Amino acid sequence: MMGSESGRAVAAMVSLQLLFSALQVFIKLALNDGMDARVLVAYRFMFAATFLCPIAFLRERLALRLLQLDRSGLAEKPSELLPPFHNEETTASNHEGGAATILVRVVWMC
Repeated sequence: MMGSESGRAVAAMVSLQLLFSALQVFIKLALNDGMDARVLVAYRFMFAATFLCPIAFLRERLALRLLQLDRSGLAEKPSELLPPFHNEETTASNHEGGAATILVRVVWMC
């Protein structure tokens, strides 16, 4: 059902926009009421960290678990880690390439 997925995405975007609008109204009210802007920023950072740190922690644990499960597969197929335009013919030839080619190879090595 493509329509229901599209509808859910639109609903999520609209609800997120309403949330951000309400947040801006509350920030304006707090600043007009005399709250120091530095204190407001500190509160925003603390609430953001309180919300995002557990999500980041759980996501990182999941990524590490998936990496451990896939570790044996990576050792068998190292060619999948190379960029798509990289092939054995270009590396086997004596063509050094220009500055752009060297830059791309250095960036992909990092």
